[in-house]
Amino acid sequence: MTITLLEVISGDEAWELIKAANQFNDPPGEGMQYIMAKFSVTYHTDIGGEDRPLELNSVDFSYSTSSYRIEDLPRVVEPDPAFDIELYEGATGEGWVVFLANADEESPKAVFLDALWFDLK
Repeated sequence: MTITLLEVISGDEAWELIKAANQFNDPPGEGMQYIMAKFSVTYHTDIGGEDRPLELNSVDFSYSTSSYRIEDLPRVVEPDPAFDIELYEGATGEGWVVFLANADEESPKAVFLDALWFDLK
């Protein structure tokens, strides 16, 4: 599979989109900001040969501070399309993942399946 970071939105713009996605989403809090990242995934080859779908969602991600402290994702309803993907061989899907970071974070990172790291700035 191939995973690509397509777009990053942060700060007030991200909060407005998150608030619009669900009125019960909590604001980021004092000194914090939401970071939205849109990822695309292409499932190239079903190596098991069983014609089973590849299932991915936002829980496959975590957040890393610039000091490499790993944190869980916030509990929010993501804007559409959310990163909740079921793909068969040859298919592509995309969606948003929401992270919560200190507003002054210099080098926020998304971590996919504890193996791939993406800069969020």
